Amino acid sequence: MASKSSVQFLGAAGTVTGSKHLLRHAGRQVMLDCGMFQGHKALRQRNWAPLPFNPKKLDAIVLSHAHIDHTGHLPLAVRHGFDGPVYCTSGTADLLVPARRTGRAGQSSWIFQAQTRFASLYNGRRGSCAAFVGATPVS
Repeated sequence: MASKSSVQFLGAAGTVTGSKHLLRHAGRQVMLDCGMFQGHKALRQRNWAPLPFNPKKLDAIVLSHAHIDHTGHLPLAVRHGFDGPVYCTSGTADLLVPARRTGRAGQSSWIFQAQTRFASLYNGRRGSCAAFVGATPVS
């Protein structure tokens, strides 16, 4: 009997940002990209929603390239229990390593912190980006 395969589009559907595609086959789950949403406010607000998948159940993450709308939620997935391998080209890995060494838990958490500060100042919303590895709440 053949295994049922499926693809679930969790981002970059109806928009070009927030790329996340969950592939299931033979009892395995692999995420293709794990990106943040960028652009207008309604898209950016999706970054505060709970992840639409369980990172603990992922067998691997495959990154197509290093843009933040394809990699930005990787720290969040790790924070919520993903501990599997991340597959990408050496060029993508080279671009991700400097982001991790910024002392801000990577570029994505820095951007998320900036968005949180903006939301707090201009929208009266107090936010936190503590979900990112190494990040601290923004007051």
